[in-house]
Amino acid sequence: MPRENFYILLELSLTENNASHIEAAIKKKQTEWSKLRNHPTKGRMAQQRLGLIPEIKKVLGDNALRQAEANDAKKHQEKEQKETFQELDEAIKLLSLKGKMLEKEVRELAKEFKMIPEAEIRRRIKVKIVKDDKPKPQKTKPLDSTTAKVISDALKIVIKSSLYDFLGLSPTSSLKTLQQRTSETDSKIKKVAQKTAEITASGTLIGQCQNVFKTQNQREAYDATLAQERLAELDKKISLVGKSGKIHSQQYEALLKKAVGFGLSLEAARQYILDYCQKNSWAVETAEKSAVDDMQQCGVCGLLNLAKARHCEKCGYPLEIACPQCQTPNPSTAQFCRHCGFAVGDMPNALRLQRRGQMALAEKDLNLAAQLLQQADIY
Repeated sequence: MPRENFYILLELSLTENNASHIEAAIKKKQTEWSKLRNHPTKGRMAQQRLGLIPEIKKVLGDNALRQAEANDAKKHQEKEQKETFQELDEAIKLLSLKGKMLEKEVRELAKEFKMIPEAEIRRRIKVKIVKDDKPKPQKTKPLDSTTAKVISDALKIVIKSSLYDFLGLSPTSSLKTLQQRTSETDSKIKKVAQKTAEITASGTLIGQCQNVFKTQNQREAYDATLAQERLAELDKKISLVGKSGKIHSQQYEALLKKAVGFGLSLEAARQYILDYCQKNSWAVETAEKSAVDDMQQCGVCGLLNLAKARHCEKCGYPLEIACPQCQTPNPSTAQFCRHCGFAVGDMPNALRLQRRGQMALAEKDLNLAAQLLQQADIY
């Protein structure tokens, strides 16, 4: 194993040849290392360096050996400087992916790479440097961890993925529809005499639905909790492909699709992945024109569909829906009509009821079929 360079170890200038200066540097380091001899983690290294003192004096006391040591230190510093510049360029490349850099990002780079003048850092940045963004509005706080765990544990028992899934409604549903379905489900559960684990868990979930869907703020807190749980899964996926230090464009697009499938909007998914990679110093290769940019997200199942698709290839729901009130086209991800404010987010619920109605017809249960199709008409 190669030993440490003595010029670097003693923190000497590479041009230092004065014997008294060198002896003073040795004594200073000897004092420092002696104090660390019994340190639990630094003690062994300190003892090893103390053991090097005779060799340090021999090498730096000989003109030829000292010059060779200085030359070796110079090569080492040049190599280290080259690696530092490579690291800086990688950081600049990652920060530049959004097509610009913020002043605060430049300041952070200058702080991290103190040995490189800020002017040189700025010279190496090829994108426009802009003023810092305005502070982002405060994010919605998720539910407290105790409540979140109560919901999660009960959902596992009834084998449902969310409170929306438990109620059999789309996440785009209006608050009024969620409250109505909660009340209807509550009535059904109360009629069940035998209290199984599933019925007990369902009762717990009803109580949570009544609380969560009481106000829009509480609903947003629950949505934030869902997003938090799904982002933890996304973190694992990003880490899996990012461990090599670089995420290739095909992998990036696959992660975008996965993130959108977890319920994030395309823009939110893109920003989250880039921020996560930046935090871990992983480079992200992005194509100028991403295949996912023109894809359409389904508001029912979250799948990204081809730009020209009219229906979701996973669940069959239309990717664009006409508002029943004003006929304005809206994406299936919309909760309210962009023109008149009608709750178009309730319309996916009609699809579930229609399908159940068709199944009832196929089984010749005409009463149930009529009931389900009548309910679908409400939406």
